[in-house]
Amino acid sequence: MNAMASGGSFKVTYPTSVTPGSSITTCNVIYNSVTYAMSGCTLDTTNSLISIPTGFTQAVAKGDSIQVAFGPITNPSTNKPTTLSFSIQSYTSSTFTYTFDKVDSGLIPDFECTYPCNTCNIGQKTQCLSCIPFATDSAFPYSTGLSCLAVCPDATYNDNYICLACPTECKTCSSLTKCILCDTTGNYPYFSNDWCVSLCPTG
Repeated sequence: MNAMASGGSFKVTYPTSVTPGSSITTCNVIYNSVTYAMSGCTLDTTNSLISIPTGFTQAVAKGDSIQVAFGPITNPSTNKPTTLSFSIQSYTSSTFTYTFDKVDSGLIPDFECTYPCNTCNIGQKTQCLSCIPFATDSAFPYSTGLSCLAVCPDATYNDNYICLACPTECKTCSSLTKCILCDTTGNYPYFSNDWCVSLCPTG
């Protein structure tokens, strides 16, 4: 960024892909690994604007980087990638009259997890611990291992959108107690009363 005298302020415009809380409770500027708590931060939902007026007491050298941390902000519920960017404009003072610098591209929201994960292992964006709920996005709601799938794979059944292994007697099943198909080349080739058996029952 351009050089910036002490006492600067900021305005951040957020993209339509994210949703702020009813008020901004976290509002910090981070420079040279030091966090500066900013005061008087306001949220304008009509114009998708967060104003950060006072609290940054340091001058910034030309070419240096700063970070602005604010929240709560919610990413899109589906975790789908977006190209919509935040923009940030720095000003000489809390009056927001004269501009130091502006960045309006490349500030794209990041996600803790990669679509279609709803939650994931820390630091492992593609290792899904749970999937985007069916009511939100019906494409890949079924959880198996560390993946999210469109349907449960063979030899598993759906238990509240979690794919669980079928009993060894079943080739496919609808629950732990009901086979759908039997493996005709295996140890339980015969279907009887919703179960796979090794021999047909008498009669």
